[in-house]
Amino acid sequence: MFHYYYPKIERSLKNGWFLERLLLLRFQLLRIFLKLYNKAFKLKRIVQ
Repeated sequence: MFHYYYPKIERSLKNGWFLERLLLLRFQLLRIFLKLYNKAFKLKRIVQ
C-alpha cells in the first residue's frame, strides 16, 4: 500500500517545488520590472 502511494506523494512534492520556483521567478521579474519602471519615470521627470 505504501509503495503504491509513494509516487503520488513524490509527484505532488515535485509539483510544489516547481510552483515555488515559478513564484520566485515571477517575484524577481516583477522586482526588475519595477526598478526599470522607476528609472524610466525619473528620466522622464528630468527631461520634462
